[in-house]
Amino acid sequence: RLCSSDLYGAMDGAMKFVKGDVIAGIVIAVINIVGGLIIGILIHNMTALEAAKSALKALNKKDIAEVRSFPNPPALVEKVMNAVMILRKVSEPTWADAKKHLNDPNFLSQLIEYKIERMNDTMLKKIERVCSDPDFRPESVGKVSFASMSLCMWVRAMERYGHIYREVEPKQRAVKEATGALQTKTRALVEAKRQLKEVDEEVAKLTAEYQDLV
Repeated sequence: RLCSSDLYGAMDGAMKFVKGDVIAGIVIAVINIVGGLIIGILIHNMTALEAAKSALKALNKKDIAEVRSFPNPPALVEKVMNAVMILRKVSEPTWADAKKHLNDPNFLSQLIEYKIERMNDTMLKKIERVCSDPDFRPESVGKVSFASMSLCMWVRAMERYGHIYREVEPKQRAVKEATGALQTKTRALVEAKRQLKEVDEEVAKLTAEYQDLV
């Protein structure tokens, strides 16, 4: 016999299923919008970083030796290397520290592959102060040292990228969390569909039994 409670149960299941589908659709739309925003921000600001990496890749051992050879470097060269040392986590850099790092055969490759996560807020603030100097420009540095000009480009690109990372990273984390929640919701919807199908089959069975009785 078909009971009202069966019908109400079926209707309730259907409503939950529809509501769940709508919520999932909204979550997917939000994830797509935020994800697209993140990609847009990164692409828009990647030009300077890629240009700086290309400039570093164009340097060779002779160029690095030029910088290392200064016994008393020009002020701009020393400022560039101080900034590089800060990004390499040397808090109070000296020219001796800089020459030691320049002597590392992996120096350039480490800069090219630099992980922005290494740059903490203190480092970023120090680099900001350096980059705010009107003389700290590649064209100015290039007048005294070609290799230092490329390093200056890299420092300025990393300072800019450091700010972008702090803007984008929370959004990336939110997208990751939302994606995880969506996956959980999707699994719940699959189960809801299965249960709703069982209810539909039961309703059809009870309806048929009722019609046989009348």
